[in-house]
Amino acid sequence: MDFLRPSFLPEPGTVPNSVADGDYMARVRFVRLTGLLHLGSLLLPAGFVWFWLQPGPMEALSRIDTEITYLSAVGFWVLVAVARRAPAALQVAAYGLFAACVSAVVAPWLGWMHDGFPVFIEAAGWILASAWIGLALYNLFCGRDYSFAGELILVCLWVGAVAAAVTFGSDLTISEGLTLYLIAAVPACYWVSDLAMILRRRTHGDMAPAVMDLHRDMLNFVGIPFRLAGMARRRGKVQMKW
Repeated sequence: MDFLRPSFLPEPGTVPNSVADGDYMARVRFVRLTGLLHLGSLLLPAGFVWFWLQPGPMEALSRIDTEITYLSAVGFWVLVAVARRAPAALQVAAYGLFAACVSAVVAPWLGWMHDGFPVFIEAAGWILASAWIGLALYNLFCGRDYSFAGELILVCLWVGAVAAAVTFGSDLTISEGLTLYLIAAVPACYWVSDLAMILRRRTHGDMAPAVMDLHRDMLNFVGIPFRLAGMARRRGKVQMKW
């Protein structure tokens, strides 16, 4: 029996007069600027982690109850998640507070892991940085020939080359190098695909909220099973062949 095969992934929401409805160069300009702004915003938690790892701030952080930093990070993340329709300034402020709190949670763990596994943690830093650099360079220099598929392939190849160089130039095993490659490449793939879907969910004046959307969409790793389960209910029963 013939049947239509449904999409396996939830389709992105759309808004009237979205960026996807505009001309090609306007779409390219929006994607490049949104991507670069989001990549730049990732430097904020990275900078906070560096700050907390310094002896003075780390000593001050050790005097704060761990539960307070955890609950603060969760609370500000919830604020970022529910502030989708709030003014852009409020969304950015909530993200800044979240970055400060979550970095206070990550920094002690990162310090302890570096003490136990220095080669692995330093290699992870270089490989993750290579993914960030690859995405930033593509969005900075690519113009009218912008391609999400091309960005994905080039960045994955670049990260693979860096991961191979770091692995064979250090005491990492092949399995550790492959693990670090996946840790860097999988988020990069998700980032590119999500950046493509942002075009349908925002208008040209929504660049700052679009950047915040990229942060909020990290929750899709938790919520996407529920969205997949709801697809069949929305579309009705679908005949399947076993």
